[in-house]
Amino acid sequence: MSFLTKEVIILDYQASWQDDFLKLKRELLEILKAFNVTIEHVGSTSVFGLASKPIIDCDIVIERKDFLKIEEVLIKQGFVNRGDLGIQDRYAFSGPDLGFKYHLYVTFNDAEAFKNHLYLRNWLRQNVDDRLKYEALKKELAEKHRYDIDAYIDGKSKLIEDIYKKAKSSIYLEKADMMDLDRLEEINLSYQDLKVHNGVQPEPDFIKKCFIEGDLPPIEGATKDHFDLLSIKDYLGSILGFVMGYRGYPTKDTFWISLMIIDSNLRNQGYGYKTIEHLTDYTKRNLMKKMGLGVSAKNERGRHFWKQSGFSRVIKTYTLSEGNPQKNYLYYQLEKEVLSVSYQEAFGSYLPKNEQESKDQALILQFIKHNSDCLLRTNLAAHVTSSAFIINPKMTKILFAYHHIYDSWAWVGGHNDGNPNLLEVAMKEAMEETGLKEIHPYSHDIFTIDVIQVTNHLKHGAYIPDHLHLNATFLFIADEDQEIFVNPKEHKDVKWFDLDDVFNHVTEKRMIPVYKKAFDEIKNIRKKGIMNL
Repeated sequence: MSFLTKEVIILDYQASWQDDFLKLKRELLEILKAFNVTIEHVGSTSVFGLASKPIIDCDIVIERKDFLKIEEVLIKQGFVNRGDLGIQDRYAFSGPDLGFKYHLYVTFNDAEAFKNHLYLRNWLRQNVDDRLKYEALKKELAEKHRYDIDAYIDGKSKLIEDIYKKAKSSIYLEKADMMDLDRLEEINLSYQDLKVHNGVQPEPDFIKKCFIEGDLPPIEGATKDHFDLLSIKDYLGSILGFVMGYRGYPTKDTFWISLMIIDSNLRNQGYGYKTIEHLTDYTKRNLMKKMGLGVSAKNERGRHFWKQSGFSRVIKTYTLSEGNPQKNYLYYQLEKEVLSVSYQEAFGSYLPKNEQESKDQALILQFIKHNSDCLLRTNLAAHVTSSAFIINPKMTKILFAYHHIYDSWAWVGGHNDGNPNLLEVAMKEAMEETGLKEIHPYSHDIFTIDVIQVTNHLKHGAYIPDHLHLNATFLFIADEDQEIFVNPKEHKDVKWFDLDDVFNHVTEKRMIPVYKKAFDEIKNIRKKGIMNL
């Protein structure tokens, strides 16, 4: 039932909250089917993974002219208008029992209260660092002010105001879906640069075609799996533009921007430069080292923008007919480097956490200086390896595999086999050994380092002598609801564990100090509420 909070109780996120909201939404849409309304799930229960009071917050967003009629309909259905409770343009309604607690509000699209609900919800959905800070604060205040809801609310106000400020001036990129289609087609058809510079009209239904087929580069084996269509959104959820790109063109380590369009009504407001900042982070998360694009020689304004955005390297010039065989249009291929740290630099710039890491770092740096084959397992004395700790966004669970060789639950990782990109190897091994499709580096820097002695053993029938692994470990974030699989050649099982429970399952005793050091650092990050996603 619609509910007045008397006791502040915070529960970890419950999947049932989304189901409760959908039940409430269906009820309201049926009641108000004669009106143009939108039903929005807001508040903490609308943010996946966020601990909350078990109360669904719901906004009925209406046209101002319909308020009195909608109020009348709601009252006939057993709802009671409790007034604005001191918040302009937001009217609280109590209502009948639906089997769960809920807060119901009637508001308007242009109401500041409604916009603030969206700013807070959307920001917390996109920004893990502030979500963790907000959750920690909520739990602290709930413990301190369990029976004082006003003090609880007041205690959150400063952090919420800070989020409002950041959200109002920020954008984010999100993989587009078919719900975005009409708006994206509208933006595409308004794009006149091709017509101005090359005499080509925007293509109708181009976005729909890209959803189905992708906008693939002219290379053999190009597949839609490497094509990205990203909506550019503000924190009210409005679509400002879009970016299309391809991971792995013209070289496998390049993210190619095939098209980027900002709504023509929103140009010269800095959205383009903000988009490039986010796209640079997106490129890094996908372990691409460079970004590239082609720009028309006639498009002086565009060339200036890309140069100001860091695309200062002209790789080559080429011509395209752009659908007009009578003309060839000159293009510049531009490039920007975004990830260029070598394995020597990665180890050298690492800040040791303790004496063990300090001495291991010195050994690693000395060895790689004098052994040019240190990335190859053919160096039988020692070689560089990359490992991964995969944790959930709340930093409470970790994904381990049960390895045949070690007969124990352990981290995942492998040999570099000549690849100088330590992070790329760790991410590749993590995905191959677990089946995860979406994982993101917590940071592009090494998380921990260790020199690990590997005792002699048989692998696939071949004898492997005693040797050292010069190991760099990286921290990755992955949602635990993803499908995982077991590679029977390598593992008996792959499983998520509570962070505090892992040591009840690790039988390889020599690895316990390695894991404990890393887990203590993870808990420290979690306690501080610091995330770098």
